[in-house]
Amino acid sequence: MRLAGCPVSLLFDGAMYIFNHIPKTAGTSMYWLIRDLIGPDRLSPHFSLNEDTTYEVSPKDYEKYLVIYGHVGVVWNDAMGPNRQWMTIVRDPVDRVLSQYYHWRNSIPPSPHLPYVYAAQTLPLEEYIRSRDEKFFQANQNTQTWQLADDFRIRYRKVAAADALEIAKHHLAERCAFVGIFEDYQASVERLCRLFGAPLPTSIPRENRTPGRRAVSEISPDVIAATRELNEMDQALYEFAKNLVRTRFSKEARVETPNPSLVGLVG
Repeated sequence: MRLAGCPVSLLFDGAMYIFNHIPKTAGTSMYWLIRDLIGPDRLSPHFSLNEDTTYEVSPKDYEKYLVIYGHVGVVWNDAMGPNRQWMTIVRDPVDRVLSQYYHWRNSIPPSPHLPYVYAAQTLPLEEYIRSRDEKFFQANQNTQTWQLADDFRIRYRKVAAADALEIAKHHLAERCAFVGIFEDYQASVERLCRLFGAPLPTSIPRENRTPGRRAVSEISPDVIAATRELNEMDQALYEFAKNLVRTRFSKEARVETPNPSLVGLVG
């Protein structure tokens, strides 16, 4: 589905990007959309810097890619790609945590080496949400804020908890060329295509959908309340992101005709 007649140099006008993929925000579908727009050789393989280990990165390993893409905190952005513009997509935090739980529980092989994943695979939801293990917090407590402020790995964070939300907001407003909203995915796709100077594609893949998950309306109110309490910063960041998108892009021209096939994508 690569766009015929749209050279990459025209799509990007010299800009280069790094996409901080927050888990379960439709980022996998977005990855394949970008791959189709720019070609597989211009997009990095999807990678993760999320294990409790010391990583070393070199910008030389990524300089050939127009878009670097992965589960990575913004603390790594300038180390991997100095002067790149940032991208991300955010989601209602309660829905994101629930989607993540069911994804890990139903779609991932047993993973005892990743305690926060293994907890979802072995604990019922009610017990899982009430866990107070540090590794649980890393995956389920204000994960979006920490990924966009610093590093979502607790042991490696250098930003003070009291400052994380404001730093994440600053990064969204000042460093990101693109901010998508999961719940308004079609408009997010349109804006991404507009950023690249590309027409809206006829369809995009629906990747990494979560099987067997229960809707928020089917979950105990106590569990919802406990999840919301764990994600107060993420809720504030989500509301900030929605307002930012409304104010930043409200006066821009829409991309031709909305495409119904883009509605309801999940990642």
